[in-house]
Amino acid sequence: MFGKKAPVTGADANNAGDFELEQYIHLRMLNDGFLITPFHNMALMCPDTTAADVDAHTKAFHSMCAELVQ
Repeated sequence: MFGKKAPVTGADANNAGDFELEQYIHLRMLNDGFLITPFHNMALMCPDTTAADVDAHTKAFHSMCAELVQ
């Protein structure tokens, strides 16, 4: 999911996985009130999702990323 070079093939993507990082992302976002699907690492939004909901998700994700690079 995260790497220095974008994967080209499905095998590249599979080999680029970082299990501990993905677990952290899922748990951290869940603690902030957002569920990331465990099978495709997606944030699913329903038709009733508001712009404020998206902004809150973006803020939580940016905050998590900032903490990871400190």
